[in-house]
Amino acid sequence: MRFVVRTVMQLGGISGLPSDPWRVVLDTPLERLDADWSKWLAGFQLDELQLHATVSMDQHQFAEVDTRTALANRLLDGTFGREDDEFVSESVADIRRKRYEAIGPGAWLIIDITGTDATTRDDFPEVEPEFGVSYDVVDAAPSISALDGSAAHAIHNRVIGAIGVAAHRPVHTRPVGRCWWYVRPDGRPHHVMRFRVSARATASAPLRPEAPDDIVPLLQTAESDSRFASALGAFGQSLAWDLDPSLEFLSAFTGLELLIKARTNAPEHPQSPDRRGLAKRFETLVGPVDPDCATFDRLYAERNGLAHEAQFTTRSADSARRLFDRQVRIATQLPSILPP
Repeated sequence: MRFVVRTVMQLGGISGLPSDPWRVVLDTPLERLDADWSKWLAGFQLDELQLHATVSMDQHQFAEVDTRTALANRLLDGTFGREDDEFVSESVADIRRKRYEAIGPGAWLIIDITGTDATTRDDFPEVEPEFGVSYDVVDAAPSISALDGSAAHAIHNRVIGAIGVAAHRPVHTRPVGRCWWYVRPDGRPHHVMRFRVSARATASAPLRPEAPDDIVPLLQTAESDSRFASALGAFGQSLAWDLDPSLEFLSAFTGLELLIKARTNAPEHPQSPDRRGLAKRFETLVGPVDPDCATFDRLYAERNGLAHEAQFTTRSADSARRLFDRQVRIATQLPSILPP
């Protein structure tokens, strides 16, 4: 099915246009703009990819972005069971009014990437009469999410740079909205709504009677070994409330890494030839057949994948903290209280 991925940015420094809309880039194949990126995108079954960019001062250019926002508000209001008139979802007109009040008038850069997604189906639901669109609520991200990334932003910046040169003055930009939708066989838009919800809760339990006694060897070891103290500090940082999942995982893994390096006097187990670096060091502490080795390999790969925009979750942080707990209890000769 055909789709559109639209990015809207505000352009500061432009108060009038010779024509509205000003068509900056006509439908241009992506391979002409970035051949490597287009080659990489081929694996997502996205075909006929083209980029189109216009500059306009007409807020109706936001039609699909505003419609999707209004739809999302309606769905979220329904999710939370709000029935009072005070919490009725904002209309498209209200959304535009609030945007105008927040950022004022100006010129808008609208960049569309269009194409065909071979993984979609054409049995879309009925059109929602109020908005003139149809929608699905799904759990998984569609293939076209691959169009959002550093390569896309690089092309956007290229377009912005060209506009700045053409304007003969600095043109500053800031993102306003991003939206994507499919084009139904009848020409109407179809939105796939995906909500990512994160809920954290704390379960309270009585403190173990042995807990005060455990504090003593932990702090004594930290006083005598600065590396152990740093490991303990990183582990504690990972427990901060409302910490971003990426920082939570990285703090927990950093604590585990520092602890592994601090255990210089630990008995070493036989080594396998398959692991390198920190993974090999961990293997010497627990042995190559220990299930913790496989867990560590996975966490180590996630940590190393940070440069490749890996998405971390609190589950990864929990796994790292479990390994940390087991290793720190071995190092300080404390009994283990967590299951493997």
